[in-house]
Amino acid sequence: MTINDTFVNEMLYNPDHSIKGGCIIVPRGAAAILIKESAQQRRMQFLQLATGNQVIVQGMGMKHIMNVVRDVAIAMELPPDVVPSEDEVDQMMAQQAQQQQAQQQAEQQQMQAQEAAISARETQSENARIVGGIVTQAVTAALKGHPFTAGAESGAAKSGQSAAGTAQAALGGAATPAAAPAPQPAMAPA
Repeated sequence: MTINDTFVNEMLYNPDHSIKGGCIIVPRGAAAILIKESAQQRRMQFLQLATGNQVIVQGMGMKHIMNVVRDVAIAMELPPDVVPSEDEVDQMMAQQAQQQQAQQQAEQQQMQAQEAAISARETQSENARIVGGIVTQAVTAALKGHPFTAGAESGAAKSGQSAAGTAQAALGGAATPAAAPAPQPAMAPA
């Protein structure tokens, strides 16, 4: 039975004449439910819009977003402890800021360590190049007075031995004369 039917029944059959009169029935319970549902849908749409865009999240801040979430939770008749309180949100934001700061410091230290490693490698490479140059100069200077590298005064150069034979003789091995080119086989006329 609807509210309108109940009103008609009361007007016709209730013996109390003081309640009777010309009234118009407006059922507001269903309208209130529809209004609440519409407001809840708008809140959910706004929450999706706000949390879906990083720029809006940063602009609004976590406090305001949590207030919207809290309103949605209240409208959905959820327990109040589902959404963190403002103090808890403040603590979470402070912890997040500290974590970001620690992460930035760690990244800076890592970059400084990488720069130091690169600088150390460059210094080591430069030192190796300098030492190599010094060694090359020392070897060149030492070989200038050596009998095998003196050129025309060398006995090996006068006897016609190859440089390989000279090096082998210097190392204590037997000197071998330079190999003559092998004769080519004659081609038979066809």
